[in-house]
Amino acid sequence: MLKVISAIVLILFTSPAVRSAEPRTGEEILKASKCQMCHKMTAPEAGAEIDTTGPPNLRFVGDRRQQDWMVKFLKKEIDNNGMKHKVIFKGSSEDLAILTGWLASLKQPIAKGDSLAPVVTPAPSGK
Repeated sequence: MLKVISAIVLILFTSPAVRSAEPRTGEEILKASKCQMCHKMTAPEAGAEIDTTGPPNLRFVGDRRQQDWMVKFLKKEIDNNGMKHKVIFKGSSEDLAILTGWLASLKQPIAKGDSLAPVVTPAPSGK
């Protein structure tokens, strides 16, 4: 009887439904979905040419795409320049929302002095 109870407890605590109850991050979902098998998430080496022939580097994908576009693309509802994503996303809708929300947040920081940085005009001194 103890073996049966132990088996049931083991099944309950290792089932996907129980594991998915824990909050997951976009990065965890990316790794679990094996996106890194095709996509890079790193900065290119200094002086290296950016590879535009393969799957895109996702490091700053939020600069290029919005979350709603990514959701549709990963569900193969839309294409990118005539091409659909190679693999349809197989996770839950919640996981897809978490993943694409995280990806959309990946934006290149704007450095101080950059032409895209907000311009702050000092207030008149009154003299």
